Amino acid sequence: MVMVKALSYGIGNIEIAKLMQFHKVDALAVAFIDEGVELRKAGIHLPIMVLNPDPTGFASIMDHRLEPEIYNLRGITALHQSLHLRGILDFPIHVKLDTGMHRLGFGNDELEALIPWLNLPEFRISSVFTHLAAANDETHDDFTYEQVHRFNQMSDFLSSALGKPFRRHVLNSAGIERFSDLQYDMVRLGIGLHGIGVSSSLRPVSSFLTTVSQVRTVPAGESVGYSRRGVCQSSSRIATIPVGYADGFHRQLGNGSGQVYIKGVMVPTIGEVCMDMCMIDVSGTDIEEGDMVEIFGKQQTVSDLADRAGTIPYDILTSIPERVKRVYLQE
Repeated sequence: MVMVKALSYGIGNIEIAKLMQFHKVDALAVAFIDEGVELRKAGIHLPIMVLNPDPTGFASIMDHRLEPEIYNLRGITALHQSLHLRGILDFPIHVKLDTGMHRLGFGNDELEALIPWLNLPEFRISSVFTHLAAANDETHDDFTYEQVHRFNQMSDFLSSALGKPFRRHVLNSAGIERFSDLQYDMVRLGIGLHGIGVSSSLRPVSSFLTTVSQVRTVPAGESVGYSRRGVCQSSSRIATIPVGYADGFHRQLGNGSGQVYIKGVMVPTIGEVCMDMCMIDVSGTDIEEGDMVEIFGKQQTVSDLADRAGTIPYDILTSIPERVKRVYLQE
């Protein structure tokens, strides 16, 4: 199951979904109903799990053959009512168990109340799953295995009580890399699809590129940018690039915290990051207007940039808005 929520982690939901469908993955997953509807309208026919469906949108769930995650009794009650009104039977659902993440899911103390609902003819359990809170961090491996132990107990209880087979899954991208013994019947590939993981075995698959808009010489003592936060200690060559915080280049990357790659060198930011632009100090280089700039890619990875911004790669990728043009290359 490939996660294509949030524009497929900022890269492009329809494009990635079509590529995954071409390569015959088994299923896709989105966060919200509208994301699933958009994929259906784009011609995606794979099963699509909706991770956080709003009960007010269950009509769209049925209309577009989406498969909701069910994580509480309110949700399954509302879905049953909608299905019953339309006379729909054997509708696929995915049951979420809370084994320690404490975000969404049925707790162990709620399973007895859940079983009568799952036995109704309107429902077919497509899968039962949980989410690991710290699969990426070996210091929490004991807790990860405790989550798996809880999942086994809870899912075994459901299987025994219902007498019905269903698929089980627990692994996200980090889990796929680190826990090959816990694959069960399916795994959920998300950020790993984009070359970001806990090991160095994955390759970056995307680059964020722009060009230099202007280069000027700024005298010593002059300030650069808003609030005069950047001050030239000596006569400096300052370049402006058309990427700012509205393009996903976080404000925390200003004032030398961030850097970009141009013509074989890494050069630092100077001054505050603006909404649509930022300035970089290219003193001592032969960088000129029109030169290609790598925000992230082969020379500076998304993880490198995230570290400099004090955040995580997910945040960097999903912060890049649709106004930034996506170009897809295929060998």
